[in-house]
Amino acid sequence: MKIALIFQGQGSQYEGMGKTIYENTPEGKAIFDQAGEEIKNLCFNSSLEELSKTQNTQPAVFTATMAAYSALEKGLDNLGFSERVYAGFSLGEFSALCACGVLSFSDGLSLVKERSRLMSDVRGKMCASIGGWDKTLEIVKKASNFGVCEAVNFNSPNQIVVAGEDIAIEKFIEFSKESGLKPIPLNVSGPFHSSLLSFVGEKLKSHLSNLSLNPPKYKIYSNVTAKPYAFESMVDLISKQVHSPVLWVDIIKNMVNGEGINLFIEVGPGKTLGSFVKKIERSAKVLTVDDFDSLQKTLGELQNLKGSVENA
Repeated sequence: MKIALIFQGQGSQYEGMGKTIYENTPEGKAIFDQAGEEIKNLCFNSSLEELSKTQNTQPAVFTATMAAYSALEKGLDNLGFSERVYAGFSLGEFSALCACGVLSFSDGLSLVKERSRLMSDVRGKMCASIGGWDKTLEIVKKASNFGVCEAVNFNSPNQIVVAGEDIAIEKFIEFSKESGLKPIPLNVSGPFHSSLLSFVGEKLKSHLSNLSLNPPKYKIYSNVTAKPYAFESMVDLISKQVHSPVLWVDIIKNMVNGEGINLFIEVGPGKTLGSFVKKIERSAKVLTVDDFDSLQKTLGELQNLKGSVENA
């Protein structure tokens, strides 16, 4: 049975994330110990306000996600779930790359720290738009007359996130309300995945040149293309990811229609990605690995599924 592993991005953080994985699994403990005391303290003891600062959020979510995955991976191997494809949403793509062996955990963490440092210096706003792609894209075009305003995250058939300069996003919100859309301003510090972060991509490309990349053990879908990575284009696509739209709807559709996947396991804090998947493909089954309880529950369900398939 082929399964998809999908990894959480920024915005899913919460106080105490990863602590039960650290306390109950040797694999998760090893990841947090490698990350160091500062990140442990951020995840286990910090306030949500401190944890939600971009330069803190990304390394913390990345570490908590990789700790959860390390514990899950052992269970997947033991149960024989060897047919897997991977994808991560924005920051989560770096977890997917590490999970597939493209980057070591230490190199992945250094890259994420650099990414978060650079992104935290860029000012701008983001806003989710509920109500339909065509109308949202019309409003994006109209608001662009006031500054940079771009569609950056295609989350579900009914939701797009836009990003850009403050005044343009404020106009987007104003025009959206007038047209019957539901704009939801996001509590983030910058216009992530917009062209305003092009220079960040160039700096990440330079950072990547100092790291060792390996061919992926499993197929990974790129945020930029919604298609599986080719090893020779990895450096280019990883660096572009920070200033390119996240084509999440197309990624999930390609997994469902192209790979025949109907079972998704979302890894990392929160359940945001699972809700997107269900809106894109209603028949999909989504399991979650966030803390130790959800790890045990998911491994139990996978064992039952394995038994059902073998006895069919």
